[in-house]
Amino acid sequence: MKKTQNGDDADQLSELSYPVHVFIDTSTLEKMKFPFGLPHLQSLMDRLDAGDIRVVIPDVIACEIREHVSKDVTKAKRAHATFRKDAAILRMSNDPDIAVLITKVDWEAVRKATLTAVDGFFKAPGVEVIPIHGDDAEGVFADYFARRAPFGEGKKKSEFPDSFAMKGLLRYAQAKGCRIGVVSEDGDWQAACKNHDELIHCSSLEQVVDHSQTAEAELHSEIRKLLDHHSAKLELAVVNSFLDRGFFWNSDEGYDADVVEIYDAELESWPRSVIATEEGWADIAGYADIHFRATASYPDPDSCFRDPDTKELVFFGHVHATLVSRVTVQVRVRVNVESLRRNELKFKELIVEDDGDIWFSEDEIEEIDTDNEDYDTN
Repeated sequence: MKKTQNGDDADQLSELSYPVHVFIDTSTLEKMKFPFGLPHLQSLMDRLDAGDIRVVIPDVIACEIREHVSKDVTKAKRAHATFRKDAAILRMSNDPDIAVLITKVDWEAVRKATLTAVDGFFKAPGVEVIPIHGDDAEGVFADYFARRAPFGEGKKKSEFPDSFAMKGLLRYAQAKGCRIGVVSEDGDWQAACKNHDELIHCSSLEQVVDHSQTAEAELHSEIRKLLDHHSAKLELAVVNSFLDRGFFWNSDEGYDADVVEIYDAELESWPRSVIATEEGWADIAGYADIHFRATASYPDPDSCFRDPDTKELVFFGHVHATLVSRVTVQVRVRVNVESLRRNELKFKELIVEDDGDIWFSEDEIEEIDTDNEDYDTN
């Protein structure tokens, strides 16, 4: 799809939705001296860990990056050999910091370590290496002969990897329904971005990292506002899930009471926050205060005797209590963001108190009526 108009990078950057998808061109990484495993990429790695950014790398570019890194190791080996020869006089120094400069290096170990760092980045959470498709060849050759980006007027054959990469990114963006930021100073990639709505040119990686944090805040704010329109329906679902739990009451007498029935349950408050978003879903969490009435039954401590044989207490009476209580429970729910935008509410994984039993104590009971008792006369 061709763009109808173009603004500057800052304007187009706002079109990258959260989580921000980004492709980093080989030339950009080369200019950064391939900083895999180094502090230079820490801000990006932090955003990947937080789920704010997704790095998308076509496998043809992943291979290209590995090849460039290996070539850089070879260049460093040659440069170091030349330096050791020209700086042999340094061997006369007693300073260990100087002597180490001309120490022999295991370059195969260096190559292995650098490629391991590269592969570690490719396997990092939030990084996805995508395959290219043979079906793309027809489109790639059409672009080549038509001199379309990334080939340009010179029909540069060296741009074939970038052309396959572009086709892969377009397919990914269309399948995911997202747009992809392209971090590159390469004029051919910039031209490709101008021709496709799915690709947004970005001047620097730092620009993308900064935008991801803004995009996250904007998305969370949007979700909170959309949820406000569905509060009644969502809160009813929370109450119904609450009623499906098992209930137990720890009475003052020290006996666990069986809660026979819960009724008139009402969610009084539920301050909630968006704690994560992923693949079109938002995780909402918070502590809810739920007010309810219940009937409970527990052994009457005034109607028991100790069995002389087993030495255990035997109860022949039960107290039936009617009580009013309020409990605070943890609630988590995953909602579909697109459904909210369509003024619908689609959710899954609604969890109240880890879907376990709910226990409440005497301190949490506001009213209690224990006048009703019955006895086993057998």
